[in-house]
Amino acid sequence: MPQMAEHRKNSPPREQIPKNPIKLLKIGFSNPILLYLTFVGILQACTSHTYILWLPTIIEALLHGRVLSSQAGEKPPPANKTLSLLPIILTCVPYLAGALAAGIVAASSQRRKEAYYHSALSMLSAGVFFVLFPVLAKVHIIAGFACLVLVASAGSAAVPPKISLVAHASRGPSQVIGMPLYNSISVLGGFVGPFATGAIVQTSGGGFTVVSIIMGAIIFTCGLLIIALKFWEPCLLRRRGDTADAAWEQCSTGLPVLQKNSNSTDSFSRTAEIMKDADVASTVRVRGTVNHHPQ
Repeated sequence: MPQMAEHRKNSPPREQIPKNPIKLLKIGFSNPILLYLTFVGILQACTSHTYILWLPTIIEALLHGRVLSSQAGEKPPPANKTLSLLPIILTCVPYLAGALAAGIVAASSQRRKEAYYHSALSMLSAGVFFVLFPVLAKVHIIAGFACLVLVASAGSAAVPPKISLVAHASRGPSQVIGMPLYNSISVLGGFVGPFATGAIVQTSGGGFTVVSIIMGAIIFTCGLLIIALKFWEPCLLRRRGDTADAAWEQCSTGLPVLQKNSNSTDSFSRTAEIMKDADVASTVRVRGTVNHHPQ
C-alpha cells in the first residue's frame, strides 16, 4: 500500500474530477474493486452492527445463565441496581479492547505497508471466536465473556486496513465518490443483521447459539473474500501486462494504463500529465482560433 504522501501525489488534478454528480456515480459504480469491497462491507456491517447493538443483552443473558436458552432475549427478573448496571459496565471492556486492537493493527499495517492480510486475518479470527462463543459460554461465564472480548478485538482490528483498501481502490477521479459510496451502501447490512438476530433468537429456542454461528460464518467469509481480492489483483495484471498500481488505476480511474520503465514516474502521474498537456494544448488552440484575425 502506498503511503499517504504518495497517494496525494498520484491523485488527479482538481480540474480532472467531474463536477457532475451523475458522472461521479457512474465512475464509482464502474469500479469493480470498489463494488467488491462494498459487498464485503455489507457483510461486515451486518455482523458488526449486530454485535454492537446486542452486546449488552448478550452479556446480561450470559450473567444470568440463559444466553443459550430460549429466554435469552427476555427481560431478566428485578434485581438491585448494582447487578442491573453490571452488564453496562462490562460492555465497556470489549469496546476498549477493540479500540486498542484497532490501533495496534493499524500501526502494524502502516509500518509493513500491507493491508490485505492484516484485514483478512482479523476477520478470520473474529469468525472463529464468534463460532466458539456458544462452546465457551457453556464452560464458564468468564470464558464466554473472554470470547466476546476477542470477537470485539479481532473485528475492530479489521476495520483500519479494510478502509485503506477502499481508499486505495478509489484513487483517481473516483476518490471523491468512493468512500461515501462505500459507507452509504455497506451500512445497509447494519439494518439487516440486528433485526434478523432478534427473529432468530425468538424462534430458534437456542438463544444466541445459532446467531453466533451465522455471524461467525459471515465475518469468516469476509476474510476469505479479502484474501481472494489479494489474488484477484494479479489476474488483472496478467490481462493488462502492467504493474499492481497500474491495475488498480485502470479499475479506479478508467484511464489508459501506461507502461512503466526504470526512469518513468508512476503510471497515473504520467497519464495525468498527458491529460493536463492535452487540456493546455486544447485551450491554446481554442484561444488561437478565437483571437486569430486574418490579415
